[in-house]
Amino acid sequence: VTVSPKLIRLAENRVDLVFEVNEGNESVVKDIKFEGNEAFSDSELRGKIADGHVEEIGKMPELASVVAVCDREPLMAEQLAWRYGLARHYGDYDELLAREKPEVVHITTPPQSHLALATRAVDAGAHVYVEKPLTPTYADSVRLVEHAEGAGRRLTVGYTYLFDPPAVAMR
Repeated sequence: VTVSPKLIRLAENRVDLVFEVNEGNESVVKDIKFEGNEAFSDSELRGKIADGHVEEIGKMPELASVVAVCDREPLMAEQLAWRYGLARHYGDYDELLAREKPEVVHITTPPQSHLALATRAVDAGAHVYVEKPLTPTYADSVRLVEHAEGAGRRLTVGYTYLFDPPAVAMR
């Protein structure tokens, strides 16, 4: 498999990546659009944190369950749902919010999308768990916190304390 970048178009708050994937004799061109304040790095694009969230929620069936998953690439959502035996998956976030009406939404996307996705979840009536960082900027974080408070929704950020002084001292 060979992946060849063909074009990177930058516009205000948007990055379009067009690349070609060659598998043997077949060649497919993919166009992916990202919105946010910064471009995504390769490591952010390869993240698999959503799997960890589904696994951990699955360990507490008496408290919570995953009702559906979503990815802007429908095949990725379908694969995640298949791996964990989930009945529903979406390629459209707003459709998931409208149909499922989740109590809590976990945002496990690259940081540049956190503000928009979390705001839409709050507007749909959900409490929100956002992977770190809350947003890429302090100003956006303040806006998001104020929005959640104003809507009476809970908002939290996933953050581990592995390297904070008390945790290091306990080792």
